[in-house]
Amino acid sequence: MHDNSYFHDITNLLRTSIHPEVCHFRAGNHPGINWYLKTVCPMPNLMQIDKFGYGLIWSTLAEEDSNSVKIVPHAYDWEGNDIPYMASVWLNIECDIIISMHPKTGYNLILVDRNVGSDFYVNNLLELLVLAREQTKGMEDIAKYLGELDEIEEISLILKKEIDAENAVEIRKEFKVVDGGLEEDE
Repeated sequence: MHDNSYFHDITNLLRTSIHPEVCHFRAGNHPGINWYLKTVCPMPNLMQIDKFGYGLIWSTLAEEDSNSVKIVPHAYDWEGNDIPYMASVWLNIECDIIISMHPKTGYNLILVDRNVGSDFYVNNLLELLVLAREQTKGMEDIAKYLGELDEIEEISLILKKEIDAENAVEIRKEFKVVDGGLEEDE
C-alpha cells in the first residue's frame, strides 16, 4: 500500500488514538465546553516556521473576534504527544470557518454557522474519497484500502444525513403560520 494515499490506515489510527481535545482537557488548557478544536497552526510569533502565515491568520482572527476564535499555545497529536512550536485553534461551538485559497487573491476566510461549515467539510471529504478511489490503480493491498474508503464514506454519509436533519429542524423553526388562503365564500 502507498503510504502517501489520502487515507492510509486512518480508521485504525482514529480507533486507537486519543483525541487531541482529551489531551488538552487532561493538561488543563482546554478552553471550555463551548469550544471545539478546529486545527493547529504555527505559533504566530515564530515567523521562521510560519512560512505561509497560518499562525498570523489565526492569531488575527482571534484578536478580531475573540468570541468565535481562541488560540491556545499548546498542541497535541493523535498519540498525545506535544507538537513543538504549534498552537491550537479553537472555535465557538456555534460557528465554523471555511478557508479556501485562490491563486490570485490568496486566502479567503468565511465565518459561518457550524452546520454550514460541517456540510462544506463533509462534502470536501466525499470529494477526496473519489480522488482516493482513483488513486487505487496499481495498489498492492487494494481490497483493504477500498474497504477503509467504504467505511469512511459510510461515516461521512451518516454525518451528512445528521447535518441535513439539523438544518431541516432549523429551517422549520423559521416557519410561521400566517393568515391567508381562500375565504369560504370564494
